[in-house]
Amino acid sequence: FSAVYAGQQTVDEALAKATTENKLLVISVGYAACHWCHVMEHESFEDSTVAAVMNEHFVSIKVDREERPDVDDVYMTACQLVSPKGCGWPLNVIALPDGRPIWAGTYFPKAQWLRVLEQFQKLRTDDPAKMEEYAAGLTNALAERNNFNPTATDASALSREERQTITAKLLQTIDYKEGGVTGAPKFPLPELYEFLLAEHFYTKDP
Repeated sequence: FSAVYAGQQTVDEALAKATTENKLLVISVGYAACHWCHVMEHESFEDSTVAAVMNEHFVSIKVDREERPDVDDVYMTACQLVSPKGCGWPLNVIALPDGRPIWAGTYFPKAQWLRVLEQFQKLRTDDPAKMEEYAAGLTNALAERNNFNPTATDASALSREERQTITAKLLQTIDYKEGGVTGAPKFPLPELYEFLLAEHFYTKDP
């Protein structure tokens, strides 16, 4: 797994390499205490078959989310836009050579990860315009998300009825026995709890 670590200089070098060689990026975000990050590293990134595919067709960047929370935030948001129930760490992103994301997901077993790589390499060869379309759409969605102002008083603000509907739907997802949201994996979703805490503050609804 010929990865570079996400210090600014090495990121610039990776982007330049990807552009020169016209290769997609694989960006894998994780952290030291992440169990599934280590599992995927051992199963896939350290496997010679997987590494050969990644090194031939992609430029790989490994990011420590504790050192680069800004990078993690951008790509985690992208993951939530394309896969709202399947995000966590390791956060694995396929991106164009300039870093614009096309797709993002979390842990994959070796065989499934190979299929993901092969699918995007085939799409890159057969229909590069489609990848540009994906990247443009996701980049625009990220820009709109970043411009969202939850304290706005204009027509874009959520009405009380809308907030009540959202609150009711969120409460239906809570796992009151095991914690977090129902199902697995139980990655933390701080924005969910921040929203509910804010609603409690303003409505006094326990």
